[in-house]
Amino acid sequence: CHSFITHSGMAPETDKTVQAASDSFGATISAALVPLGGQLSFGALSGACAGYASKRIGQQAAYGVGVAFMGLQVLAYLGYININWNKVEHDVMEKLDVNKDGKVDGKDAQLAVNKLLSVIGYNIPGGAGFATGYYLGLRYI
Repeated sequence: CHSFITHSGMAPETDKTVQAASDSFGATISAALVPLGGQLSFGALSGACAGYASKRIGQQAAYGVGVAFMGLQVLAYLGYININWNKVEHDVMEKLDVNKDGKVDGKDAQLAVNKLLSVIGYNIPGGAGFATGYYLGLRYI
């Protein structure tokens, strides 16, 4: 029995056309990236690893803060300690207000991220690749 459908599920002519287009696209992308090759790959890989590490560190920090908060609340509830949460909030918000405009918002977060990227991406070849890799590592790995 002869089949007119290939393994990809397409007719043979369509399958060949798709493969040719894919090969052409791949060659175009490769040609565009060859001059940047080593720097882009190293920067992107370094950025992805740093982004993943930042995510894990952030998760562990949030875990630690959460456990500490719950522990303090239990001690306060049992009457062992008194906590001035208004002062705690004021002090924490003061530290988080990076641009010192009196409010913690997206601008503060952006400034903190930019500062972090400038420190961990210092003198890394392929800086654009590093920033992209960092975002991908933070978001998707």
